[in-house]
Amino acid sequence: MAKGNPPRGLNDYGESGFFGKVAPGSLRQLQPATAEQAVAGQLPVGIPAEVAFRWVKEVSFDSWEAYAFAVGVLPIRLDDPRILRRDRRAVLVINSHVANGLWIGHSAGVAVNNGAFIGPNGGAISLPLSEKAQIWAVSTAAGTVASIVQFG
Repeated sequence: MAKGNPPRGLNDYGESGFFGKVAPGSLRQLQPATAEQAVAGQLPVGIPAEVAFRWVKEVSFDSWEAYAFAVGVLPIRLDDPRILRRDRRAVLVINSHVANGLWIGHSAGVAVNNGAFIGPNGGAISLPLSEKAQIWAVSTAAGTVASIVQFG
């Protein structure tokens, strides 16, 4: 934190705009044995090994909204345009049913055994999806409660 800037929050997170050699989300220094370099298998194909590995600054969300829907065997859109957050950066989808599975997908074509599976009894998935991506859900049986949390 630069001199002259007042501490914010718990003073455990650098808010000065500069992010040096500290672990994400913290002002604690990295362990001396931690090397800032790529290791074998860490880089995608086509990225030179000389490219330095850097920690990424965590950015918190400013707002969030949560909704719950009764999902059945016909697909429904969880991020209905009437409740869609225009500044959404991520979503969390939760399956609250004790036995029924839930599948989510990007269109009304999602079907049981064809989409991203969310297990019963509190199974959840979080995805970095903006408001441009639709989220549809379908279940193995009627009465499955699916909750969606939208972060902005």
